[in-house]
Amino acid sequence: MPEREEPGHKEPVSDIPGHEIPGRFPRQKLLLNLPFVTTPLQRGDTIQVSGIFVDLPYERAQSYAHYLESKSIGAIFEGSSEGIYIIKKPARYSFIHLSNKLKRYINRVNKGLLLWPQGEFAVALFTGNRANLPDDVIKSFRRSGTMHLLAVSGLHIGYLVMFFLLFFKVFQIKHTVIYLLLIGIIIFYMIFIGDSPSVKRASIMFLMGILTFLFDRDRNYLNILSITFNILWISNPLLIVNPGFLLSFSATFAILFLVPRTLGYLKKIMPSFIAIPITVSICVQVYLLPVLFSFFGSFPYITVAANLPVVPLAGISLALEILYLALYPLFLPLAVIIAEVNIVVITMILRFTRFFSRVPPLMFDGFPLYLIPVYFLVITAGFWLLFQRLDMADAGTKVISSKTD
Repeated sequence: MPEREEPGHKEPVSDIPGHEIPGRFPRQKLLLNLPFVTTPLQRGDTIQVSGIFVDLPYERAQSYAHYLESKSIGAIFEGSSEGIYIIKKPARYSFIHLSNKLKRYINRVNKGLLLWPQGEFAVALFTGNRANLPDDVIKSFRRSGTMHLLAVSGLHIGYLVMFFLLFFKVFQIKHTVIYLLLIGIIIFYMIFIGDSPSVKRASIMFLMGILTFLFDRDRNYLNILSITFNILWISNPLLIVNPGFLLSFSATFAILFLVPRTLGYLKKIMPSFIAIPITVSICVQVYLLPVLFSFFGSFPYITVAANLPVVPLAGISLALEILYLALYPLFLPLAVIIAEVNIVVITMILRFTRFFSRVPPLMFDGFPLYLIPVYFLVITAGFWLLFQRLDMADAGTKVISSKTD
């Protein structure tokens, strides 16, 4: 009786109680493959389905098999959509049941207030479910290097936390209460999104960061990132070969380690509002380079330019979406006006991604997986030594200047 998240899609499902599932490691899941689903299934449903187990297709697609293993999937279950029976629904007041209701609400409101495909993009931006997005839109995001907007990550949780932080401050709520409310929102959003390494990483980091504020501890975000990394890979060692896991941690490490120092030098030659997005985009791509080559065989270097307009617009779109989702049952006319504004914002995002997607990416197939940590260590050591030399040069310049004075 596996659990399934979205009808009509291939998603990991849990163990069948009382039965031994074929595989090579504990705590396995199954990939339930259904050709056509007529029965409406939701995440958390306990179902009975007839079919056969299929071992991971090493001889057909070894990389795909490794990807499934990295998500703790031990086998594929080829089922028959005609033989599905729902045995049990999730508890009425469980987190999963509430998240299912919220997803249905988000889909209904966005499809009712927004045009197509803007409504589908709004759903993907908030929930990470891009199943109904047109193929050409997904291709534009992939080729422009802005696919991270459609895969819920720390960027989305950051925007969400920022929105609710400002919202709570308007009502002058005490800081301690605000932090506790944010903890609840983050935990619910992590459950709402589901099994995603980037969401788990971001959620754990935000929770640990909030706890440091609550207990007034020193905040070293590189240490928090390291602790989060160890928590996740120890819970599932195969995550270290999961592309989503590697992309998420590599990008976050670049932001925490490389961006602050690089930004200090770029601010000397350009305004901050230009230096910040350029620095973040370039530094992140430096660390993502080997992961993209190894798993996808391409590097969309145009993402450095594409992120400049697209990322801020995505933040605006997400804030507008939260507003009209909240206002829809309370004051429909205002929700419609905000939704119309969001249509304009999303249209700009889609046009920017389509424009930047015309630039072909760099192609490099066959980059060895074992070279990723080697590249990571070498590039980090190189930047660390460079920063040490620059600090020594700055210190020497200050000494000479003080003697001259």
